[in-house]
Amino acid sequence: MSTTPSRPLSDLALSIGAATQRTTPAVELLAAYRDHLECAVVAVYERTTGPNGELSYRRSAAVPAGVSGGKAFRAAIDRLPAGDDRSFRATLPIVDVVDGSQYCVLDLPDVGVLVLVTDEPLASETIDALERLNDRVASSLAGRTTAGIATTVSDDPAGMGRNPERKRERERERERERQRLAANTFETLPFTVAVIDADGEILLTNRAWREFGTGDDHVGENYLETAAIADDEHARRAVAGIEAVLSGDRETFTMEYPCHSPERDQWFLLRVNRFTVDGEVHVSISHLEITERREREIELERNQDFLETVQESAAIGAWEFDLESGKLRWEPEVYRIHELPLEYEPTAEAALSFCHPDDRPRVADAFESLVSDGTPFDLELRLVTATGDYKWARVRGDPHYDGDELVSVRGISQDIHERKTHEIERERITNRFERFAGAVRNGFYLIRPDYSEALYLNSAASKVYGVPEEKLLEDPLAWLEHVHPDDIDRVTRRIEDRDPALADGSQKLEFRLEHPDRGLRWLLSRAHAVFDDDGEVIHLAGVTTDITERRRLEDSVRRSETSLRRLVALAADTELSVEEKRSRMLALGCDYLGVSCGFVSRHTDDDWTIVDVSGSHPEIRSGDPPPDTPCRRRMLEEEGVVAFAGDGDEGGEGDVRDVDDDSQFPCFLGGRVTVDGDLYGTLCFVDETPRDREFTPTERTFVELLVQWLGYELAGQNAERMLRGLNTTARRLVSAGTHAAIGSIATACADDVLEFPIAGIWTHDERQNTLVPLAATTGSDAVVDDPPTFERDDGPIWSAFEAGNRRVYDDPEIAARVYDRPTRIRAVAVIPLGDYGVLLAGATEQRSFAEGDLTRLEMLASTVEAALERANREQLLRETRAELERSNRKLEQFAYAASHDVKEPLRSTANYLTLFQELYEEGDAIDTAGLELLEQAVTGTERMRSMIDGLLHYSRVETHGEPTDAVPLEEVLEQATRNLAVRIEETNGTITHDTLPTVRGDTGLLVQLFQNLLDNALKYNDTPTPRVHVTAESDVPTPSDRSASVAGRSETADRFHRIRVEDDGVGLDADAAGRAFDVFERLGRRDDEGTGMGLALCQRIVEYHGGTITLESEPGSGTTVELLLPGTEP
Repeated sequence: MSTTPSRPLSDLALSIGAATQRTTPAVELLAAYRDHLECAVVAVYERTTGPNGELSYRRSAAVPAGVSGGKAFRAAIDRLPAGDDRSFRATLPIVDVVDGSQYCVLDLPDVGVLVLVTDEPLASETIDALERLNDRVASSLAGRTTAGIATTVSDDPAGMGRNPERKRERERERERERQRLAANTFETLPFTVAVIDADGEILLTNRAWREFGTGDDHVGENYLETAAIADDEHARRAVAGIEAVLSGDRETFTMEYPCHSPERDQWFLLRVNRFTVDGEVHVSISHLEITERREREIELERNQDFLETVQESAAIGAWEFDLESGKLRWEPEVYRIHELPLEYEPTAEAALSFCHPDDRPRVADAFESLVSDGTPFDLELRLVTATGDYKWARVRGDPHYDGDELVSVRGISQDIHERKTHEIERERITNRFERFAGAVRNGFYLIRPDYSEALYLNSAASKVYGVPEEKLLEDPLAWLEHVHPDDIDRVTRRIEDRDPALADGSQKLEFRLEHPDRGLRWLLSRAHAVFDDDGEVIHLAGVTTDITERRRLEDSVRRSETSLRRLVALAADTELSVEEKRSRMLALGCDYLGVSCGFVSRHTDDDWTIVDVSGSHPEIRSGDPPPDTPCRRRMLEEEGVVAFAGDGDEGGEGDVRDVDDDSQFPCFLGGRVTVDGDLYGTLCFVDETPRDREFTPTERTFVELLVQWLGYELAGQNAERMLRGLNTTARRLVSAGTHAAIGSIATACADDVLEFPIAGIWTHDERQNTLVPLAATTGSDAVVDDPPTFERDDGPIWSAFEAGNRRVYDDPEIAARVYDRPTRIRAVAVIPLGDYGVLLAGATEQRSFAEGDLTRLEMLASTVEAALERANREQLLRETRAELERSNRKLEQFAYAASHDVKEPLRSTANYLTLFQELYEEGDAIDTAGLELLEQAVTGTERMRSMIDGLLHYSRVETHGEPTDAVPLEEVLEQATRNLAVRIEETNGTITHDTLPTVRGDTGLLVQLFQNLLDNALKYNDTPTPRVHVTAESDVPTPSDRSASVAGRSETADRFHRIRVEDDGVGLDADAAGRAFDVFERLGRRDDEGTGMGLALCQRIVEYHGGTITLESEPGSGTTVELLLPGTEP
């Protein structure tokens, strides 16, 4: 930390002025420096020239006189030159620290140098003031020889005592000169100084005092009274300190105080020193601005607090990047996060390379924004550890300033991998749940325990309650206004107490609701409490189901009292499986209807099988087909239940009577069971003995309820099984690495899980713009021999693919033509796979696809689409990694060239400006030589700007988007020729060409390409009339030596064009031709105006278009540049 002298510089100036007037100035001058600056050593080294003109420095005086030790002093002496004195003086003052001591070497014009050694560094403002004082010291010593300076040590110079009068006159003159010097020194001090008497009256102020504030010198005013008027803590301390110095209680007084204004904050150092003049006490008061130092101290304290906070945080490591030196410093925790040893020396480039490739642009942009405008950043990103694993980390960066200058970036790195992994997994599960919740009709919700906020609602919730989704999110109880008046009190009480949900974790509530669109509805709401680790309820998760139909049936069934209660109990029993419920339901039906047997049959592939039986009947056995009776046939043809009660039946609605039929079932009541719109089978109750009465409406309704309930249970069971199967398929697809594996897994799921034996996947071939078969089920292969490739047309497959919406074709005539050929398929569902293709599911019988079937097909399609996208990304990642390696090699070459060539104009400019600074001082007139130096410096900067512009053009080539336009090269060449009209006229050149083809590319870049090639051909040509000729050859073979990125850009090009640009210029030797495409390589004269970027830019443009560029040349025989550019689509 720099320090100021313990005594004011004004006192030093006065002492120096007095010393220069005495007969022994050298010793007194050095003593003044020692006392006022608290120096350990002060010495004057005189500059001398030997007989042969050799330069040397000799010590002429020192305090202490016999000084010889001290590493700092010896280091200062070693800096004195023995050669180029002019360059040495240009570096003064020299300040350095050796073993804790500082030395300072100051110039004494026309004499030599002054060497100071101090224990503490001197402030920069102190050194500036000393340089001005040294000018006066040097003028007092100038002209003295070494011997002359040495003789000043004598108390009585020779001859001085022989003429007393002359001696007194000289002393008076020296006293007057001393006073003038002191006054001038006091006046020019760079900080404010005033002198007051014992009463506080201001006697004298310097120029800095008068220029600070109003411009008044304030002489005659009472300083103590003026200061007391401020009446704040700092003013009171200052007055007390000055009074203490005036009274003699203390010799000096110092204090720091703030002096802030709306425009800026300032800090000052007040120094008060006591002295006497003719026995009267006076005080010097100086105010030195220390704002910059104080701001540094405040910033240091702030940074210290920041570092302490970081050290206290677990799993957080601090880092700092010094913008001037480019050094990056890590705390040990940062090494641990990167899994690197502490011996590793990090760099900014390496730190960026540790980031995941997808995150690097975001990190680079954030760092650039911080450096450019001071914007801090706080990012969550992925790191690539030393072991090659990915790890999530949080990286924060803040700007650090020295005054107004940004000097470094400080930040922290935190390992958040575990938390981020959990977040991603939670998001994945949430997405899967939302897809599921969006596919069902029940309303799902997640709310606060006090019903104050809805955290989640699926789309069905709004439909169930008849309340807009936005209103439900704002008020989860908005549906209460629609609750039936007879139920509102009960519902409100259950909501207000919330005891059931909080006590055992669940709550169930049935109520009626006046639906705005659907009338009176019965709803069932089930809520379950979600607990935290402490057992506190944090959420209520629930599902609301529209049970109107079920309640209507239950109301009818309740009239059957006990049987119906048993049925309700059975239906509500969640502990039983579907099979157990089905068996008990059959037994309940037999008991209620008074029949001997009840059974359920299953229909599969045109076959019927009895799957469950309750009771006994000679013709009914589990595993056998049911008897083919008129009742059964009619039941399959009609909606609702079919009843036949035998001889006692009076022929009610829906009855079947056939006197010619020898029926096995004289008593029959049953209906067909459908699951998600598809026929599952039948539910029947039969007896060998006819009933004496018909089945009542209640009994019919009872059986109808059983049929529907069984369909619901089977649908739920089927949906659960399919969802489990889809989940298993999704896990398998995640690990599938190829399109073929994905197709095989997906079609197996369609067949085995979703029960679509005819299904297939077609993927989109972007190159041919067709849909090609990827995989199909075994059943599909049997129906559609050799699956077709679908060309782009207006057919049903392309229509669905381009629209991105599912399409169902259940018209047999249309479905049969979906495959572009006659087939036995009579219904087809087409589900798009995003941009990747389509999923087809078909059936050989005419049918309507149930919404549940379509939803599950869409769920499978969504999973397949994600798997295909992931497989493509992995393939792209492999290709990108190869491209990155190529880019790194080019970047190393580019960086090597840039480090040499870009610095060349910068060094040239710096040399010219340094020379100008040495030759001219402020206020000097600038002559022709000076103007020439400035002109050379400007030339260097212009050249550097040209090189930077070339770099920008070079770097921005690939920002133009994919080169897909059809570009006629003759138009390109014509535009390039117009752009070079001035060059052509200056060189008297001629440009000709053969018939040129049309290529696929970017017009602007191709014009730049040919303009550069033509410009080089004309510029490097010594003939009076340069000639350039452009030829073309079409349909040449695809180049085989292209890089990965180049090949990727032209992978759809089947043909290329060879373009040759031939000139009759000076040509190149083999070595120069081999370096022609290097960055900053100028193949002409080194003094030409080129930047060396022309051919490098040409190569970048050609490779961007997916082509190649080569060069053939011999000295004196001209140059031929050959291009291979991709042709347009045929």
